[in-house]
Amino acid sequence: MANPHRGEVALVAGDKTYTLVFTINALCDIEEAHPGVNILSDFSKLSNIRYLLLAGLAARHPETKKADAGNILQEAGFQSVQVAVAEALQRGLGTRDKTANPQ
Repeated sequence: MANPHRGEVALVAGDKTYTLVFTINALCDIEEAHPGVNILSDFSKLSNIRYLLLAGLAARHPETKKADAGNILQEAGFQSVQVAVAEALQRGLGTRDKTANPQ
């Protein structure tokens, strides 16, 4: 179950629920894999959303590969993933309530 106090967002794809969370390591991995490209600036590009989805899944679903992220994107739908990624990024990069559920 996604914990919004820890920056997590649930994403439903078919009969599975995934937890997205953007850690600093995940965001650094994106930057390192795509030097000179600001993936965060264009949420309308399919490949950017797939990379962001993969990065957001890394902490809770480390077994997920790029092709798996594409399958999840297809199953959940592009717009649903856009919304979940944007929310998880906002939670991950914004201020979190560290006292609400510090586990």
